[in-house]
Amino acid sequence: MLLKKLLLLLLLVWTAQAQVRYFPFIENFDSVTPPALPPGWSTTTNRSSTGDFTTTKSTPRSDSNAVISTNSTISQSLISPIIDFANKEVDTLKFYERRSSTHNSGLIIEASTNGGTTFPIILSDTFHNPGTTSYVLRKLKLPAVLSNQPNVKIRWRVVGNGTGTSGTIRFDDITITARFYFDAAVRSIQFNPPLPFRGDSIRITANIFNAGLLSISNIPVEFYEDYNRNSKPDIDELFFSTIINQILQPNDSAFISTSVYTSQIGDRPIIVKTLLADDQNPMNDIKLIILAVGLPPRTLVINEIMYAPKSPEPEWIEIYNCSSDTVDLKNWKISNRNLSPKYNLTASTIHLKPGEFCVVTKDLSLFSAIHPDIESQIIQSFAIPTYLFNNNGDAVVLFDSRGAIIDSVRYSPSWGGTDGKSLERIDFIGVSNDSSNWGTSKDSIGSTPGRQNYLTPLQHNLCVLRVSAVNYLYNNTIISVSIRNTGRQPVDNFEVSLYHDKNQDTIPESTELISTQIITSQLLPKDSISITFQWLNPALGKNILIAVVNFPSDMRPKDNIVYNEVKISYPPNSLIINEIMYQPKTNEAEYVELFNPNNEAIDISGWKISDKPDTGKELKINVICHWLFVIGVGEYLVIASDSSIFNRFSYLTDSKYRVIINKNLMSLNNEGDNVILNDLTRTTIDSLYYLPKWHNSDVEDVNGRSLERINPSMPGTDRRNWSTCANPLGGTPGKQNSIYTITVPSSASLSFSPNPFSPDGDGFEDATIMCYQLPSTTSLIRVRIYDARGRHIRTLADSEPCGSTGDIVWDGYNDKRERVRIGIYIVLLEALDGNGGSLLTVKGTVVVAAKL
Repeated sequence: MLLKKLLLLLLLVWTAQAQVRYFPFIENFDSVTPPALPPGWSTTTNRSSTGDFTTTKSTPRSDSNAVISTNSTISQSLISPIIDFANKEVDTLKFYERRSSTHNSGLIIEASTNGGTTFPIILSDTFHNPGTTSYVLRKLKLPAVLSNQPNVKIRWRVVGNGTGTSGTIRFDDITITARFYFDAAVRSIQFNPPLPFRGDSIRITANIFNAGLLSISNIPVEFYEDYNRNSKPDIDELFFSTIINQILQPNDSAFISTSVYTSQIGDRPIIVKTLLADDQNPMNDIKLIILAVGLPPRTLVINEIMYAPKSPEPEWIEIYNCSSDTVDLKNWKISNRNLSPKYNLTASTIHLKPGEFCVVTKDLSLFSAIHPDIESQIIQSFAIPTYLFNNNGDAVVLFDSRGAIIDSVRYSPSWGGTDGKSLERIDFIGVSNDSSNWGTSKDSIGSTPGRQNYLTPLQHNLCVLRVSAVNYLYNNTIISVSIRNTGRQPVDNFEVSLYHDKNQDTIPESTELISTQIITSQLLPKDSISITFQWLNPALGKNILIAVVNFPSDMRPKDNIVYNEVKISYPPNSLIINEIMYQPKTNEAEYVELFNPNNEAIDISGWKISDKPDTGKELKINVICHWLFVIGVGEYLVIASDSSIFNRFSYLTDSKYRVIINKNLMSLNNEGDNVILNDLTRTTIDSLYYLPKWHNSDVEDVNGRSLERINPSMPGTDRRNWSTCANPLGGTPGKQNSIYTITVPSSASLSFSPNPFSPDGDGFEDATIMCYQLPSTTSLIRVRIYDARGRHIRTLADSEPCGSTGDIVWDGYNDKRERVRIGIYIVLLEALDGNGGSLLTVKGTVVVAAKL
């Protein structure tokens, strides 16, 4: 801006004289108010008495004016001011021409050496309509005949041989160059570094060029800093001067350098001036350039990035001023990893004070709807695309108004910030591209726009990291609570309490307190400590534990509490494997029955059951169920491979029976297999390896018959505690086992009820129930009935399996289905012991009577 003012000032001086003496001469027609021509310029009046060519604001090539004429059928001319080429060698003429499509007259450029009396020197061929309505560049080499001529004028003559009466022709940005005999010019000024920061030492280098036709030497050069901003090199602004003693031939250059120190930010106008004694062209003796000094890198930092928001939240970034300066964000820019293009944050003045945050987003309304209480400044940048940052990894680059990079972050999803949560910088002092200095926001809303990041350390802050079971055994439960000092100051003398959230309301209540420990040792910043609690008589299965830190100086108490589900194992045989159907009949289901023999209900969600893996295959562990499923005290659970179990055992459809159909149940091997029951901690609660020889050896066909546990309190691995189901259905899933025995009678006995009975079909005492007790856990029995004369009349059982006790019904009929006569009958029970093979015989009498 200062340089433009200087050039404009010089231009006004030259045009006021109405004679061109210095070069390059540039006329853009912007110094006048239309329709007037600049001083020294003239035009014919062939078309209009007020002048054929006028200035206009309509369609200039450069702001704000151009010169125009209308009607290609009339000859019209535009004439330059007097151009003084004395002691100069002419060079070129350049101008831009723009025509409407109907302006088809020829155009000739001519020159006069007698001040415009005549124009005998033709500078160009005839220019015709170029076939475009845009500006085109016309460039002419000026003839040598014009050199050293003091009264030259140049004329742009529209011939008038066209047909378009409304056609227009425009000229703009006319440039005439010439070379002087003695001309030292300041060609350029460069800074190193080109975009300096406060505190840098800057090398200023000026290129001094011999623009004349003859050699020059002893060229004084001066450097100024334009403190008063008047665009002039005042004597009190001089900070360095020197003399170029070498001889510069035409078109040669010399480089002069000096250094300055930058202690303040902002623009510093630098002027370089040459003072050649015989210089004929003061136009290029002075050059002014702005030295723009910016804040050092990471004065402002990218502090938080929302690159993967959940709809409808827009993308946004947060900027933090970690300097002691107030920074104007006007014309600052951002980009992603593609550094071009850069997107302007704001064209307005927005001051960011030290320690303040600023949020930048594309859509202010959507952002404010999600974050309505942001107190910091929010910039809505319309220039930013809706989707600027890549969710799979990208960069965020912050540029100051000069285009210098102030901060940049090249992030990856592995750093955090996915799934609608922001990526937070931990410490603004830390390195921007250090992945350990970034992480996913742990704030309750998933981000912290306009305020201190959740991950940024506070002065005093303890954080409960986790609560977990070190040892989850029912008889030795150790709970660990991990605490970290995430603040900047050491911490000591704080309390840690452990609660069992029995009612699962996430509120630590005094009645739920397990224990409290006071920690007096010092915990340094970023250090962690693990505190162990012994939980006596823990609740078995799934439990919610709450760990709480009590530290009065804590500046973020909301992370002083943590919840976690802790699983405590069950004691062995909390549930037992009670019945196994490993060889069902064709198209029927395998099943395993579990029994709860204890005095506490058990939730089996997450429990697992498995068998022995096939050779070369991994152990297949099947989760029984993933939902809450409680087995009450004394209840049974049937786990079946498919629903065909209901075909044989139809009573299981009653809701009182607990059945789980699990198609992923292991396939039980007919030749023997493991059955392993694990609780939710994978602790083995019961296991066995059954074999076919566990069946009653006297039962010839065990197909479709289950193996039943005789006594739940006896070991499941003892083959003597298992035998063949005695129930006619072949199994007792969901019910007490048919061979269930607590104590074995010391001797055999028979009893009958009622006795006598009357099988006359009247519905009263028509049958008798024979109850037997045997001194054996499993047997095969044969029951026969004889009359008083010793004749065999009925067989009630023949080699049927049974337990130590049982019942058999006699309906008073013989084997021929004839009702027997009134009298005394003898019942003979023979039992073959399934374990030892010994034979036992017991007799009893029953009376068949009739009504009186």
